[in-house]
Amino acid sequence: MRLISSLGHYVATIDDDGVQIHQYATGTVNTRGADGPAATLRVRTGYPWSGSIRITVQETADEPWALSLRTPAWSHDTTVSLEGSDATAERDPRGYLRIRRRWRPGDQVSLELDLAARLTAPHPRVDAVRGCVAIERGPLVYAAEQVDLPSGVVLDDIRLTADPQLRVVHRPNLLGGVTTVTAKATVRRPGSQQLYSGLDGGASADPTPDEALDVTAVPYYAWANREADAMRVWLPQA
Repeated sequence: MRLISSLGHYVATIDDDGVQIHQYATGTVNTRGADGPAATLRVRTGYPWSGSIRITVQETADEPWALSLRTPAWSHDTTVSLEGSDATAERDPRGYLRIRRRWRPGDQVSLELDLAARLTAPHPRVDAVRGCVAIERGPLVYAAEQVDLPSGVVLDDIRLTADPQLRVVHRPNLLGGVTTVTAKATVRRPGSQQLYSGLDGGASADPTPDEALDVTAVPYYAWANREADAMRVWLPQA
C-alpha cells in the first residue's frame, strides 16, 4: 500500500531545472504546487508492450525549463522528436535525454524505445546459472513454463540453441493480454536413469538424439496463472 500511495514519486519528479519522467505510464503529471516550473503534462503510451511514448504539454510556465526523459540501458536505439521533428536533446551522465526550451501548450514530445527481445547472460561466477541465459524484452523478464511444452517434454530437458531466433508475438487472449517471446530450442532426453553417465562412447553414454522444438516464454509476473507446474527463467543454452 505504501508503494501505491507513493507511485507518483517513482513516475516523475520536479526540481528547479525542470521535470523528470522516470517511468512511463498513461496519465497526467501535474507539478503545480511543487517547487519548480508549474506544468501539466499528458502521457499516452502502451508501455511496456509498446516503446512509443507521447508527452503533450497542456499547461506550462512562461519560462524555459528542461524535460528529462529516462532512457533505459536496454534500449539500444532510442529516438526523440518534438512535433515530428528531431528534438535538440542532450544526454546527461545518468542516461536521461534532456530537452530545454520555452514550452507552449500543445507541444508534443515523442519518445521511441527499442523493445527488441534479447538474451541476458549472468555473471560467470554465479555458479547456479552458469551456461544459462534469460529472455528479456524491454523492462520485462520472461519465464518458460511447463504448461507451454508438448506432452512428454520436461522443462529441465530444454536447451536453447546457439541462435534461438527470438520471435515476439502479442497474444491478446492469453493471461489477460501479453506479449510472448518464442525461441528455438532442443530437448535432450536422458538416455539412462543413472545419476552419472560416461562420455567415452560406452553403454552408459547418452544415445538419445536431441529433438528440435519452439519454446514460448511469458512475462515473469504472469507465471503460475494456468497450472501449478515447473517454471524457469534461466535456460541452458548450447
